[in-house]
Amino acid sequence: SVILLQSGSKQTQHRAGPDALSHLRAHGVHVTSVNTVAATGESAGEQLLTWAADQRADLLVMGASGRRRLGDRCLGSTTHAVLSQSRVPVFFKH
Repeated sequence: SVILLQSGSKQTQHRAGPDALSHLRAHGVHVTSVNTVAATGESAGEQLLTWAADQRADLLVMGASGRRRLGDRCLGSTTHAVLSQSRVPVFFKH
């Protein structure tokens, strides 16, 4: 099953581009529930990881953006928190 977690921040939603739910549906992905992550920054990363653990997720898929450097990539605090703390495999799309 696919659970969609979206940012509650209007600024983050605007930067994210097209609506994720519409995009997934257009590609035949059945989303079982949609929830909002109210936190920002590292707290949002912790909330994502808590959701993944609570749902016993096999994989976390997320967009990556921001400022912290990882090699030649710049990562935001949410992305950095998930990357450094996740016990679940993570697929990032930068």
